[in-house]
Amino acid sequence: MKTSKVLGNQQILLATLRYSRTDHSTATLKKFGYFLANAIELKSIGHDGFVYTPHGETIIIYLAESHIAIETYPEHGIVELEISSCRPFSDTPVFRSVERFGMEILSRTVVHKTQEHKWYTS
Repeated sequence: MKTSKVLGNQQILLATLRYSRTDHSTATLKKFGYFLANAIELKSIGHDGFVYTPHGETIIIYLAESHIAIETYPEHGIVELEISSCRPFSDTPVFRSVERFGMEILSRTVVHKTQEHKWYTS
């Protein structure tokens, strides 16, 4: 009888956000990332980032379960958000957090990968 290793389901949330506040500081973006991790009950284990010249920034919040990536395009007032996790999470707290930080959701997609390595959207 053939057996295979059971893998957990992977979930990825992708969202394009409009940022109405003028504060695009590194501190605010990190706070947003850590706030998101806490809101969806994922354990944060560190962060990294890069500031682009002349503008824009990428912040990565490392999670025990994967990562949160936040990329800014201040010249367009846009933030790209990616949350990837090996553990399913609800997107409701994510969107409440987005609103709390003064952002508006322009688009969103949630993608799931099953144990059989098949992708589907919801």
